[in-house]
Amino acid sequence: MESERGSSSSEATSGLSKWAGRIARHPRGVAQGIGQALYEQLLHDPDAGQLLTGSFMDYCLPRAAELPFFGWARNEVPCKTNPLGVKGCGESGCTASLAAVMSAVLDALAPRGVTTLDMPATAERVWRALGQQGHAHG
Repeated sequence: MESERGSSSSEATSGLSKWAGRIARHPRGVAQGIGQALYEQLLHDPDAGQLLTGSFMDYCLPRAAELPFFGWARNEVPCKTNPLGVKGCGESGCTASLAAVMSAVLDALAPRGVTTLDMPATAERVWRALGQQGHAHG
């Protein structure tokens, strides 16, 4: 089928893929995953149910100074489950970085007997997990 510009739908799909690939290379999704794994936590008052982390003063997010440099590579592979060959790109960085960070934390703690840790892996949670294994010193 011809589009309004006269190009075929496959050419339009290819252009969309390239555009989406550029969006996917942006580090926001990776930073979001790192933030989820290490910092972000919704807290509620146990009695009133009031949100206690309702502002950026109370809800911790990673800043640029706390994040590593991100290198990117491009790998364009059209999706085979829809006719346009497109796929979502916003969640890919978040999903992979979340798993990578938590795996790294658990790998570091494993020699001390810690095998599970809930997110976010805050300093307090790591300290408590080590304490349960007899390794935390206060």
